Amino acid sequence: MRLFKKRTIAEARNNLMLLIISLICAIAGWFIIAMKIYPSATKEVYSIPIEFRLAGTTAASNGFQMYEPNVEKVNIKFDCSRTDYNQLNAESIKAYVDFDNIVTAGTKSLPIKVENSFGATMSNVIVTPSTVKLSLDKS
Repeated sequence: MRLFKKRTIAEARNNLMLLIISLICAIAGWFIIAMKIYPSATKEVYSIPIEFRLAGTTAASNGFQMYEPNVEKVNIKFDCSRTDYNQLNAESIKAYVDFDNIVTAGTKSLPIKVENSFGATMSNVIVTPSTVKLSLDKS
């Protein structure tokens, strides 16, 4: 009877180890399959402030100053890899207006560009609104 009890406890320990190893393998397999089948995900980030980078551009060297932008924040929708998904948020994404190649004053409708601080690849980027209307004038 004693031998039977020892054998049962040993088998239970072996079965518990097999259960733990099986769970770890199942979770790892699930992650691998999820990354292979769905490598990218769509993400939306709201209320990103627009940076107006006038310094060091052609517009600044021509003496222009910016007035009255009609938009100050944008919403961005994009696709990214699942590994970058949680890193890309309102703090790591920058929306800006490029003032290069502007040589005349007046009211302009300029595209809003997007970049991130991680260097992560963002594809299918949709910026809403996509342009900002502002006035450029010499000071």
